[in-house]
Order: sequence, then C-alpha cells, then structure tokens
Amino acid sequence: MLTIRTAAQIRAAHNLRSFRSFAASTGVPVRCADDCRGAQAEAILANSELRRRWLAGCWHAHQARARRQRAG
Repeated sequence: MLTIRTAAQIRAAHNLRSFRSFAASTGVPVRCADDCRGAQAEAILANSELRRRWLAGCWHAHQARARRQRAG
C-alpha cells in the first residue's frame, strides 16, 4: 500500500510540461509559457545541485579539520 505523508511526495505541476499553458487560460502564448517555465525549472535544478555540492564540500572540510585535531 502506498501512503503519501507530506506535500513533498506529491508531484508538483511545475514538473509537468505544458501544464496550464493554454493561451485561453493564461493569455500567454504556449511556447513562451513553456520556455519560461522550462528555463525556471532548469535554474532551480542547477541551484539545488550547486548547493548540494557546496554542502558536500563543507562537510568534507569539516571532517578533515576534525581528523587533524584528533591526530595533532
């Protein structure tokens, strides 16, 4: 049985291509809305990946400092 416990486990609309991008509902041409949404999603993904790498680097630096203190 599948249980969804938090909102983080629900697929968000920004993950779906062409979701709510009808010109009749938004007044914005479909291609422009799709391109803007795609660019924003890629920027968010790139930022989260950069943050993940930065945190990993900080953690490795912390571990190296802790090892030096224990050794010396």
